[in-house]
Amino acid sequence: MYRGLTDDAEALRIALTPNVTGVYRHHAAGGRPDPQASENQGIGLSVVNSLARRNGGRLILWSGRAIYDSKQGIAPMPVAWPGTVVFLRLPTRLQVFHREIVDEIHVPRASGGKRLIFE
Repeated sequence: MYRGLTDDAEALRIALTPNVTGVYRHHAAGGRPDPQASENQGIGLSVVNSLARRNGGRLILWSGRAIYDSKQGIAPMPVAWPGTVVFLRLPTRLQVFHREIVDEIHVPRASGGKRLIFE
C-alpha cells in the first residue's frame, strides 16, 4: 500500500488520474536528464483507460479488495487479490489513437497535488 491511501478503491481512483504516478528520473546516454523520458510519466493508465473507453474496448483492474471496470466504475471485491490483475480489450481498428489522448490529458503537474509515494 502507498502512504496516505486509506483503501484499495482510492488507490485505483488515484492511479487512473493523470500525473499522479511516475516520479522517476531518467537520464539519456552520458548521464544528462532526458526531458522526453519524463514528459509522459504518470499518464499510462489514464491513456490506456481512455483508449479503451473511447474505442469501445474495456479495461479492468483488480487490486486488493477493489476492481475497476471502464464500463462500470470502481466496486468492492469480496476477496483480496495480492497484487494487480489487468485485462485490456481493444478493437483491431482504433478510432482514437494514443497521441490524441496524450495531447488532451497532458496537463502541467500542479505542485501540492496528490502523488503516490513509493515505499
